[in-house]
Amino acid sequence: MIEPLKYLLQPIAYERDDETGRVLREIPGETVAVYSAEQAKEAIEQFEQKLNELAPSQNGARRE
Repeated sequence: MIEPLKYLLQPIAYERDDETGRVLREIPGETVAVYSAEQAKEAIEQFEQKLNELAPSQNGARRE
């Protein structure tokens, strides 16, 4: 019998030029091992939350 064991998630964000829309760089996150869809969802939400905390807005303040 074959059963799923784990999933390796490699989150990657990218920085885009506001004027041209061109991708400037990719920013990889830490690879995370998860064992269920619920854990995958949680890991993705945590990565996106960290990005929101780190990403400055256009005026230099942190994004909401």
